[in-house]
Amino acid sequence: MFKRMFPILTLFSLAVTGSSACAQGPIFADGFEDAETFLDLFPLDESRWSHFGITGEGNTLDLSQEQVRSGTQSLKCFAMPYDGVTASKAYIANGLFQFFEGDEAWFEAWFYVEGTAPPIDLFLWDLEAPDTCTSIEACPEEGDGSICSSPGRRLYLQQSTGTPVRSDLGKWCLGEDFRQIPGSETHFPTNQWVRLRVFIGLSSRDDGIMQVWQDDELILHNRGYTLPRADSIYNSLQVGNTANGGRLDPATLFLDDVTIWNTPPIWWLAIFDRDGDGLVSIDDSYELHANPADLNDDSVADRADIDLLEAVIRWDELPDMRGDR
Repeated sequence: MFKRMFPILTLFSLAVTGSSACAQGPIFADGFEDAETFLDLFPLDESRWSHFGITGEGNTLDLSQEQVRSGTQSLKCFAMPYDGVTASKAYIANGLFQFFEGDEAWFEAWFYVEGTAPPIDLFLWDLEAPDTCTSIEACPEEGDGSICSSPGRRLYLQQSTGTPVRSDLGKWCLGEDFRQIPGSETHFPTNQWVRLRVFIGLSSRDDGIMQVWQDDELILHNRGYTLPRADSIYNSLQVGNTANGGRLDPATLFLDDVTIWNTPPIWWLAIFDRDGDGLVSIDDSYELHANPADLNDDSVADRADIDLLEAVIRWDELPDMRGDR
């Protein structure tokens, strides 16, 4: 069973002893500053982005000052409608990390989608395991090698009223969609900056976990397949217009302040320290789930004086937000 327990963690400049460990910073962060041209985002030392994808006639990627979340520029991603043949994409990617079965990872990015309403079936975030083929164990009905692609968990705006955020295990034979509880979905707004934060615990079985926050609201909290195969390796994060699945409208979005962690970030630990006592418990996690509005307080996540001494989360005991399927 997929089950991870975080050890004692201390934040900021607290002295640590014994089994304590200081919370670490991100393994990657980029706000698209200090670049004169788009290609400056891909230095030879591979310290920033590793590659990008533009498929479809008329699609573009470029630095922009039209909409900026922080600093002086962001990345503008434009993708024409899907033509029914070739996926329409305009994304940037980081492929300089590796996540394995049993690992945990955290992500954050800011999106600004233009338009009177979000495009339907617009994919924003893909965590991929390149060159992964089906096997008898992973996909008994498909068999060995019947599907060879780059499967992984994705976030997209589903085709429904308000186009809420949803997740699928794309390009694979297993794994249900993670979607918001029917009737209580949070809509994805346009013409404003929206922050998406993701936590994912990786499992090739049905005991993986995924949490997604839209701004400061927990909108997805699901268990299920989060990794295609036990030997799969996630080593590529694509963000932007990773696919415009709509056949009617082009999609323009701006991207800013992308961050990746492989240890619990301060904002995530702070969310679960609900009563401010510096401790995270199972009861805190259940109560937070029952009162999602409590996650909307920036003062909790942004406090600089948190004395967070212990953080123990048992993922198999947390509640599930999958709702009806």
